[in-house]
Amino acid sequence: MNKQLDIFIKEVRRQNKERQECEAVREMEFQESKRARDEIIAYSLKPASPKKYASWLKGFMQNGGEPAHYYDYQMPNKFFVAKRNAEINPLYGSLAIHIIVPKGLDVVGELGHCNLYFMDGFIKKGMRGVSVYENTTF
Repeated sequence: MNKQLDIFIKEVRRQNKERQECEAVREMEFQESKRARDEIIAYSLKPASPKKYASWLKGFMQNGGEPAHYYDYQMPNKFFVAKRNAEINPLYGSLAIHIIVPKGLDVVGELGHCNLYFMDGFIKKGMRGVSVYENTTF
């Protein structure tokens, strides 16, 4: 075989191996984050109803807050209510969750793409703007 072609093939194989190793590490990190998310959901959270989120949204707006987005679909099932104080690890992308925190409870930790909606003072912590869904109006 041509020496130049041999070098090219070896380089492509090296890059493919490197890419596969990186993908394996990312998958392992994703599974660990998913496990941590599922654990906090099982132990510290319960599903949030659209009514509960609408209650927070109403208080938020009465205190001068303004929504940033309107979606003409139902509130996603990634909204939860804290049942107890909790500490979360950062979650990103499809693993991110949204937690309504009742008065008297606290949720702490690095948020990643998660959002916290505090009923005490109707404040929001997180990176995204406040959203309204077709079933969260009041």
